[in-house]
Order: sequence, then structure tokens, then C-alpha cells
Amino acid sequence: MVICSLLHRIFITKGFRRAILACNIVNVFWIIFSIIIVSVRCIPFSKNWNVMEPGTCLAQVPIVAAVAAWGLAIELAIWTLPIPASWKLQMPRSNKVALTCILGLGMFDIGVGVGRVITILQVDEDFIWSEAPALQ
Repeated sequence: MVICSLLHRIFITKGFRRAILACNIVNVFWIIFSIIIVSVRCIPFSKNWNVMEPGTCLAQVPIVAAVAAWGLAIELAIWTLPIPASWKLQMPRSNKVALTCILGLGMFDIGVGVGRVITILQVDEDFIWSEAPALQ
């Protein structure tokens, strides 16, 4: 949301500001959805940490994968949104290329997000135990 606020301050066109506002709204709803879905995944709530307690839980991997994929889509929108607008700025072409390269560094974030989603989809239901090899 900080990046969106910065972009909102830099680029003053009406259409761009609407796009940034839309990204912010989607981001807020994504955060609220993530908190709610993780909170109500198990009934009763204490079954989230006490697996021996009677009750039911939704599958963890699809939930985490969905949250990560939506986060990835939002990040992709935020990082790619300023690139076309930066080419309309009144500055030398070399500065535009440099600015595009700097904004393109956000694609590293996207690459890490894609790796995260792929890793999540490859684990079995015991999420914490399955993640141990990825940390080595």
C-alpha cells in the first residue's frame, strides 16, 4: 500500500489514480479475506494449533495457495502499472530506460512470489513439516 501511495503522489493523471485506488481497494479486501479465511479454517478455533482436539478443518494447502496467488496478482498489477506511465514523462530517453529498469526490479518480487506459489502447491497437508526441505 505504501508503493501505491507513492505512485498516487507521483503520477497525477485521473486514470492512473483510479487504477491505483482500485489496486488499494483490492489489496485491502485481500488482507481482510486472508485474515478471515485463516481464522475460520478450523472449527473450533483452537484446533488450528491442537490437532488432537475434535473438530473439522479445511485443507490448508489450497487456502494458502489461493492467498499467495491473489497476493501475486496484486503485486504484478502494482509493479507493472507505472511502467507505461513512466514513458509519458518529459525526460530524456536514457532516464526513461533507467526508470523502467528500476521499476522492473519489482519483477524479482514477482519471481519470488511465483516460486512461493509453486512451492506451496508441491507440499502435502502437513505444511510445516513439508517446508523443511525448502529451507535447506
